[in-house]
Amino acid sequence: VQVRNYHHRKSQIEHRLENAGDMLWSGGAWALSCTRPARGTRYGVPLGGGPHGWDAFSMVVPLAWGGGHTSRAGDAQLRLTDHCLLVTPRGEEGKRMIQAPRGIVGMTDPTEGLTFIKQAAYDFDASERYPLRCNVAVYLGPRAFMVELETMGPFRTLAPGEELRPIEAWSLRDPIDWRTWRRDARL
Repeated sequence: VQVRNYHHRKSQIEHRLENAGDMLWSGGAWALSCTRPARGTRYGVPLGGGPHGWDAFSMVVPLAWGGGHTSRAGDAQLRLTDHCLLVTPRGEEGKRMIQAPRGIVGMTDPTEGLTFIKQAAYDFDASERYPLRCNVAVYLGPRAFMVELETMGPFRTLAPGEELRPIEAWSLRDPIDWRTWRRDARL
């Protein structure tokens, strides 16, 4: 991992995966950022922004995964607005995976008075190679012990010695109220 700070509130995170073996390797990079939600912390995943005038998104609701983890389809912690997936942790385990063309997931912590944004570019030409065609995920841990913000890259096959270098942009900014945020607002 290489971190480059290019402004006092902005950084670029470059992950580096190299196939050091002597066989082909196939997979993708998932970048997980775990947060501990304070009282009133909200998260948002901006929706829409597809190519060629399309304004669409897809969402996967994993009802069960990984040997005992569960999520409810009608979970009130994970609610859609016209502009984003609004996440308000209340202590229940839950997960959503989203095909979010803007590749953005954010957290607003009212105790710090800041919003943390992480963004990874979405490759429209490789959309079928993302996990379930999704590039962003949010996982809520039981008892609100954490909220995981995930960006996911497309699957690739690497020959020996080849590298995969997904890049994320991280930034801190003035607080965003995800409940009223509109997709035409700047991030």
